[in-house]
Amino acid sequence: MLAACVVILLCIAGWALCTYDHASQMRGRNRQLVDSLNDLSYDYCYRQLDSASAYAHKAVKYAQDYNTGLCEALNNLMYVSYHRMNYEEGYKYYRTIQETTKNQIQLLISEVNMMKLCQQTSENRLFFDYYNKALQRMKRITEEYGTLDERNKKNFAYAQIEFHLTAASNYYFLMQTSQAINEINLISEEGDVRSDLIQWIYYCYLRGLGRLFEGLTYDERILKSFDYLMIAHQTSLQYHYVFFETRSLKALATMLDNDYNFTLIKRERPHVITYLENAYVNDDDETEQEGKRNKALILALVDESLKQSKIYNCILLTGRTYHALGCVRFNRGEYGLALDAFETSLSYINLHHRQCYPDDPGPFLSLYSNDSVAVEMKWIANPHIKTLPIMLAALRERLSATFSALDDKQKSDYNRNLYLDLLEIARQDKSLESKYEHQKQNNSLLMTIMLVVTVIMTVAWISLFLFTRLWKKRNNIRIKLLNSLHDWFSKMPEMSPEQRLEEVISDYPWMKREKKIMQAMLLPYTDWIEKNRTLTAEISDDMEQIREDRLLSEYRIEDNKRKNISKRAKVTLVNSIMPYVDRILNEVHRIQKDSNNLPQRLAYIEEITDKINACNDVLTQWIQMHRGEVNLAIETFSLQQLFDIIKKGNYNFAQKNIELQIRPTACWVKADKALTLFMINTLADNARKFTPSGGQVIIEAHEEGAAVEISVTDTGCGLTEDERSLILSSKIYDASLIGEKDGQIQKEKGHGFGLMNCKGIIEKYKKLNKIFEVCSFDIQSQKGKGSRFFFRLPKGDHILKMLVILLLLGGGNRSFAGEHKHDDALLNKAIQLADSVYFSNIEGEHDKAIEYADSAFNCINEYYKESLPPSCRNKRLNLSDNGSGEREWWNAGVKADYNLIMALRNEVAVAALALHLWDLYTYNNIQYTYMYRLNSQNYQLEADLINAIRMQKNMNIGVVLMLITILILVILIYIIYFRRRMMFRFNVMQVLDINRSIFESADHYNRQTQIDLLIKEWLETVRKGINEIHEIEGVALLLYKENEECIGIYQEGTIQRLELTKTLMRNVYRNRTAFYDEMINTKVYPLLFHKNTDEMVCVGSLAINYGKYQQSRTEVIFEEFVVSYLAIMVYEVIVKHGYQWEMLEMENDEKQRALYEETRLRIQNQIMDNCLSTIKHEAMYYPSRIKQIVKRIRETDSTEGAMNKIGTLNELAEYYKEIYMLLASQLERQLSFIYFKFTDVNVDRLTERWLKRTQKYIARKKLPVLLETETTLTGLSVNSDEVLADYLLENITMDCLSRLPKDEHSVGMKLSAVSEDGFVKFSLYLSIELYRQTELSELFDSEQGNYALLICKEIIRMHDKLNNYCGCRINMETIPERGTCIWFTIPQSEKKYDKTI
Repeated sequence: MLAACVVILLCIAGWALCTYDHASQMRGRNRQLVDSLNDLSYDYCYRQLDSASAYAHKAVKYAQDYNTGLCEALNNLMYVSYHRMNYEEGYKYYRTIQETTKNQIQLLISEVNMMKLCQQTSENRLFFDYYNKALQRMKRITEEYGTLDERNKKNFAYAQIEFHLTAASNYYFLMQTSQAINEINLISEEGDVRSDLIQWIYYCYLRGLGRLFEGLTYDERILKSFDYLMIAHQTSLQYHYVFFETRSLKALATMLDNDYNFTLIKRERPHVITYLENAYVNDDDETEQEGKRNKALILALVDESLKQSKIYNCILLTGRTYHALGCVRFNRGEYGLALDAFETSLSYINLHHRQCYPDDPGPFLSLYSNDSVAVEMKWIANPHIKTLPIMLAALRERLSATFSALDDKQKSDYNRNLYLDLLEIARQDKSLESKYEHQKQNNSLLMTIMLVVTVIMTVAWISLFLFTRLWKKRNNIRIKLLNSLHDWFSKMPEMSPEQRLEEVISDYPWMKREKKIMQAMLLPYTDWIEKNRTLTAEISDDMEQIREDRLLSEYRIEDNKRKNISKRAKVTLVNSIMPYVDRILNEVHRIQKDSNNLPQRLAYIEEITDKINACNDVLTQWIQMHRGEVNLAIETFSLQQLFDIIKKGNYNFAQKNIELQIRPTACWVKADKALTLFMINTLADNARKFTPSGGQVIIEAHEEGAAVEISVTDTGCGLTEDERSLILSSKIYDASLIGEKDGQIQKEKGHGFGLMNCKGIIEKYKKLNKIFEVCSFDIQSQKGKGSRFFFRLPKGDHILKMLVILLLLGGGNRSFAGEHKHDDALLNKAIQLADSVYFSNIEGEHDKAIEYADSAFNCINEYYKESLPPSCRNKRLNLSDNGSGEREWWNAGVKADYNLIMALRNEVAVAALALHLWDLYTYNNIQYTYMYRLNSQNYQLEADLINAIRMQKNMNIGVVLMLITILILVILIYIIYFRRRMMFRFNVMQVLDINRSIFESADHYNRQTQIDLLIKEWLETVRKGINEIHEIEGVALLLYKENEECIGIYQEGTIQRLELTKTLMRNVYRNRTAFYDEMINTKVYPLLFHKNTDEMVCVGSLAINYGKYQQSRTEVIFEEFVVSYLAIMVYEVIVKHGYQWEMLEMENDEKQRALYEETRLRIQNQIMDNCLSTIKHEAMYYPSRIKQIVKRIRETDSTEGAMNKIGTLNELAEYYKEIYMLLASQLERQLSFIYFKFTDVNVDRLTERWLKRTQKYIARKKLPVLLETETTLTGLSVNSDEVLADYLLENITMDCLSRLPKDEHSVGMKLSAVSEDGFVKFSLYLSIELYRQTELSELFDSEQGNYALLICKEIIRMHDKLNNYCGCRINMETIPERGTCIWFTIPQSEKKYDKTI
């Protein structure tokens, strides 16, 4: 029985052992199968993607119990996803690997694969996140390398090489060639890379493609790159790696497509070229010539690459190959075929997008689109869509060139702008962000350790402090030192602080440490002195700038006042015509009542018409004389500034219960800022008038091509089509016929001059230059639904679109033009030339643009010539590829204005593109792209990263030092330490902290309006600081200016018996001596400041209330230190700087006043100019028409026919009068606003200015005139506007001098001014007779056309009007045997000037 049981047990054990062995054998076979499938999948990743995917899926199926094999299969699938650019699928596999395995090598490979995916989508930040993860993981694997089996070692070698190849590839595409070379050099060419055939091909391909070699000449680098590409090509061809065969052929074609490269390679490697021609070029008649055969070889290589890419079945690889084909076609001049190839490349990207995102309804990529946002930019902005920015940027750049070659500028510009936008996506500084975040995590851990150590050290310090409190020995000598130091400090401004300190410390040679402590107390003051000097200089600079701006505005005011009075004189001339029109109407009415004496009356009408024509001729000639004076202040500004101003004035809309909606805008325009505000206000006010209560008015702006459209939309009554046409086509119209006839609306209606002026301003813009051809004014309206009035102005560029991007990058650029101490005229000239390049391109003058750019480069070369290091002396900036200085300058660390250089490169590329200069375009575009990516990098991140690394090192050292300090402190606890020394240093440091806080506060509050906040912070600092030394209840501060004007009393904390304390503070201020009141336990210090050795000022007093605390001698001295510091700061910051800020604000107010006055005058002049021009165009026709009708009446035989024509004459005269009254009423409205400033004007100064101006004119014209005056030190003054008075004398003088006979050899001219019955009579005498007596009576008549005298007459009329019609006069008379005298009178002012001034 027992034996049977043993047998049964033995059988069961044998069966179990056999089953286990079988299972082990099956697992071993499965692992071998999975490994084989993974090897096949990896191999087919570069042969045929579908096969690679199939093998990987089989491996996944059989690797359920084989974790490493499963992850290896998933990594292969990730690689397939990378080639197919299926980001979501690749990331899904990555997450699966991260969750499935702990195998560090497979995790490393998955991270390298994610690097590849991120590289494709230009997600540089994510790329370097995975880069850092992979780097850390490689370090960990290297430490455990000895524990790996053979397959894992092989996989680790693969992962390392793949990591470096991927990083090098990314750096290459980011144009960081030096980093790419460093990365690929980490791979040993004779090491593991040769054991993996695929990686060896990839290594050779990348070396050749990127030309990643150091220390070679250009020719050597080209030849070596070609050799490596041929190795990659032949190896991939031998082993049927279709992927690399495709890419190597494409790279070879791209390299050979350069004529110089082809010639070089054919000369040095003729057998290789022969091999390629035999392999890929068909021998036919078309390729017998060498040039054609060369081109045929390049095209054959691309065609073969395209064929292989289709075999490989990768959509994006095929798309890239079509891009290469398009480039080859383009270089052959086959622009139509090139366009077809590029369009096919785009279609493959669209096909890939549809496969990856089937739910996206479109739109998709196209050669050109009218959408405001391009499709690729929408894709990039969508976080759920992954695309290829670098590939798209390259395509758009080539499409821009192709469309330019086909003379389709609109499509070329569209693709060029897209190319510039896509450059921003692939910035280089994302790696630094990732590294910086990683470093911050490490520093955070170290910071935690430091905090723990700091806590332990703090406990040790507290123990030491408690132990030293037992020692209470006083040191009288130290108190004596403090007294001496305080005496020094109170007089510190008198001499050098270091010199004075040496004199004090020399009496105590054994107290070296105290010397250092006192020097430390001085540091905040010496630091602040430097800042204070800088602030004072800045205030002075601001003052000078404001004064210059104000003087410029004053000059413009003077100019505008002269133009204003001239236009007022023209208005007077217009008004003089109205009585003549009334006479014509009167005569017509009399003829209609009584036809007797008809010939005489018609003759009289003709005579009046002639007078009107004479006046009109004078007005027309006068206006035409000044037609070229376009007074427009053109500038580039943001419309949002004007919208903000309009938003503040919405009271009238709210009062009428109308919603005013002003939509924010980012648009900039190039126009006159004041006139633009006037136009928007005019349209908005019109909208308000015609919109009923409860309606809405919308003001908005948006870009329309090269223009910005500004519109005002309302929900008012609207216009009919006839009304709209009337407004747009007529220069004048009857506004009462427009819109609703509602009583309230009719009451608010104007005369239509607002819209007339808007149209006139737009017309004036159009006459400036071609840039303003986009200006227009239009109306969209529908009766009963509202209207939309809009106008267009030129778009204001921030110099260039790319410069906006560069400026937004802020600290990332390396433009330091301001640091060069050269002749800035050269750089300013370069900037002006850059503007000329830009505007020449806009106006289509591309030849000029290139010439200007060449001159600009020469200026830049000359400007930076002295700053260049020896290695860059011969590296100059040129248009073509014989000069690429900016790269060498950048690499050598030259601080230059790279933004300017990039702007020029971009504009030259645009000009060359338009002129089809392909070599020039290619070179400048490459330079621009390269410098853009360098200059767009945020170098602040690099500095932050360096600081973070340095901080880590410092924290490591700090932790060690802290531990050592703790050990020392533990030892010091057992050593006797004097409490007085400890307290002394503590108090010194407390005073130092108080002083530092006071100075820092002064930096934060550096404006006069912030004095209260500054003093409050100072008092809070003083109270808290002194309270650390000993207990106090509160402090109070009384401040005075140098003129003893009280600034105020300030308090912090509790002050007992405040009124008594204030009295004590005033007494101390007057007596300048400290006082202590025992009753309230308060001490008051005077705030004394030594301006120099002999002068000391008191700027206030400081009261400190101690409550119940009794001071010690040492503590009083520290208080005095604080008071001395406070006195210095009060004087420097509040008293001295306060005066400077007040003066600065006064100057700024004057500047704003002048600017406001200038703007008002300019707008008034513009409006009057528009009205006068309208009168000239619209009203000159009618007098001639009247004359024609009179002539026909004369020729009419019948009385009935004559009376009918008399009726026609009456209608015409009535209409003529209505037009004149309408236009004159608008002019009168403007004349009611008088901007002349009548004040007391000194006659002596007036005549002195006249004398200087006239002498200069006589000398310049070489006139035989002798000048003299009889007004010196008369003390007289007149009530006048200084500009008008000068202009009056100038016009009279210039008119007289212009009429001098040419044969006169000597003429005397004398100006006198005398007081006469409340007037000052100015008389200008000439020693010859200018006019006959008969001419004098008509000299000031309008018909004579003497413009200067008409202006003088208007100025006299203005004086008469503004002085309540007191009787000012002007006249000219001939004095027998003495010559000519022209005189005028101006009201005398009661003010008398000191004759001695």
